[in-house]
Amino acid sequence: MPFSAIGSGAIGITPLNPQLFIDNYVKSKKIAKQYDIHLSMAGTQIDKINTYFCGAIGSNCIVTPEGQISTCSRVTKGNDPLASVFMIGEVNKSGFLVDEKKASELIHLNLYSFNYCQPCFAKYVCSGGCPHDRLSFGNAMPEYWCEIVRNIVWYEIRDLAIEQ
Repeated sequence: MPFSAIGSGAIGITPLNPQLFIDNYVKSKKIAKQYDIHLSMAGTQIDKINTYFCGAIGSNCIVTPEGQISTCSRVTKGNDPLASVFMIGEVNKSGFLVDEKKASELIHLNLYSFNYCQPCFAKYVCSGGCPHDRLSFGNAMPEYWCEIVRNIVWYEIRDLAIEQ
């Protein structure tokens, strides 16, 4: 992912220039290919088709040092603004205590829940983007993310067609 403005990282950051990012990614991809290095970016891998971006939809299990269970690797503290979404339980002397209702609601963070994504040709590749980012930006991925993903996916498809 190009950049995720979370926590103190969201303060004073210059907005990303999508075209500059795309141009540099394509240049980097060509150089990597010369050295037989695989270069990819989350959400643009055309061989990874899915309806969800990552395991934050309920299949991840991250246990914090405090014993809290999170499904998102970015949410590791109880005071995180999205802890109420991704913290689904705790581990204590009795074992794993999981709020099953809360955990099952995370499945709705999949591609089909985002109307904005439905007409996009790259939707099954980007899978609606990172749930943490999406929720951080008011339940919509930033337009620069979509522009970057659409262009890089198109580049990847074109590159694959040329190779064939």
